[in-house]
Amino acid sequence: MNLSLQHLRKAYNQRTILNNICSDFTDNTITGLLGVNGAGKSTLIKSILGLINPDQGNIALNGKPIKPGDISYLPEVSCLPSTLSAWQLLNFATRNKPRETERLLRQVALNEESWHRKTNEYSKGMRQRTSIAFTLASRAKWLILDEPMSGLDALGRRHMLDVFSDFHNNGGSILICSHQVADLVRICHKIVLISHGEIAETFTITEHSIAEVEIIESRLALHERNKVCIE
Repeated sequence: MNLSLQHLRKAYNQRTILNNICSDFTDNTITGLLGVNGAGKSTLIKSILGLINPDQGNIALNGKPIKPGDISYLPEVSCLPSTLSAWQLLNFATRNKPRETERLLRQVALNEESWHRKTNEYSKGMRQRTSIAFTLASRAKWLILDEPMSGLDALGRRHMLDVFSDFHNNGGSILICSHQVADLVRICHKIVLISHGEIAETFTITEHSIAEVEIIESRLALHERNKVCIE
């Protein structure tokens, strides 16, 4: 299912936030969304999810309007119910399927001893693992992930990148927003750089190499120097 964005425009108080955004995110690919703070990334994600309405333009999944359940979303700041455990949350998300609940918790490598503890006792990394498991539980074919590595250490980040790669290898598609260029280069097929509400550059990732990381970081730094906060 291809995700198509055509001529998206959004303005607040006569300030342009998105300016003629056009892009196609191909089915069964991982696309990175990169940009300095205030570049327009959050507004773009919210537009795709239907949380805000663009002033102009069209968003479609396989040529049709996006329906509830088509996309599973991991927000940058996850708000887990503090009185529930990861097991309770995932068992709810899987509609009382204990085997599926266990599979998801093991997939994100949440310590088994914490499965039945309330999430308000979790570290930030444990909460992030739980949130990712909850996002995966929907079985949507598209994921939108906003800073999914937040709170994870280096080992946790590597593990979660493998989880996302497995999702892709099983036919899924991902749009992932992150400030970690190296993480994006490791798993993405394409990285879209947003600047001043426009698609400034698009990078096709072929080698997943340090050289590609350095090129993209240098281009991002250039846009950082020319930063204009518009969000």
